[in-house]
Amino acid sequence: MGSAIIRTVKPLRFLTDRLFRRQSGPQGFIGFRHMHGVGIRSKYYVIPLSRGASGFTRALAQDAHMTLIENKAESSDPTAIAAVAETFLPKLAQHRHTAGILLIAVGDEPIPVQEIATQIQGLGTPCEYLVITDFPSMEMATNLALGTAQELKTMALSGIDRIEEGDLTIIYQEEPQCLTELVSLLEKNRFVLRVHQMSPTDKREISSLAMEGSHAILSFVSEDQYPSGTLVTPVINVATDSDFHQAISTEFDLSHESSVTEIVQKVQEVFGMVPTICEALGS
Repeated sequence: MGSAIIRTVKPLRFLTDRLFRRQSGPQGFIGFRHMHGVGIRSKYYVIPLSRGASGFTRALAQDAHMTLIENKAESSDPTAIAAVAETFLPKLAQHRHTAGILLIAVGDEPIPVQEIATQIQGLGTPCEYLVITDFPSMEMATNLALGTAQELKTMALSGIDRIEEGDLTIIYQEEPQCLTELVSLLEKNRFVLRVHQMSPTDKREISSLAMEGSHAILSFVSEDQYPSGTLVTPVINVATDSDFHQAISTEFDLSHESSVTEIVQKVQEVFGMVPTICEALGS
């Protein structure tokens, strides 16, 4: 009996030491270990391979509690489908927040969905697929899709590990006055930073930045812009003192009056798995 107790306790002590030890190393965060790194979120995506599968995929995402990524590519457009298959999906598969991907196809896409799923699996990311037209009824397709989604979640179940260095992207159109002080304090707290000045005209820029692999994005929003979120990377939005931002102040994570210390604290909270406002609202 004694030896059995020892075998049970040792792994628990090892896990406790690994996750919660403070004195012997720099402070980090607890995250989700995936094939391509440790993320602060664990995301299971369901994606239509073409627009024709969007309605089915949207309903499945809700029923299976997965993150839906819309795809407006027509199956008659081989260039658009190729961009999804060869550029977007490999990047998504290798993001540190990605736990698994479920692809839904109609069956008339120019690239077979099973071929794409095999490529994603080759990257080490769990991936399953379903072709709607393979089934005699939508009810049967729905039932199997729900079962496949559950199987994917079980197969891709995230482990937990420590994040020794947080990877944060700071974005702005006009450089905030506190930037130098903020960068200094974040680096002191062992964050690895990417600083990027946004284009006032490129509305898809933040989506591209989200795919580059940072744990989170800290966004100093232009005075005439709404706060932004992405499905892949949490975005912490900081308001200006414009009348517009004051009118929608509840949609921002931080006000223009936030101190550098308060901004760093909010970043630490988000790395500690506290959702941003955009995440909470699903926007």
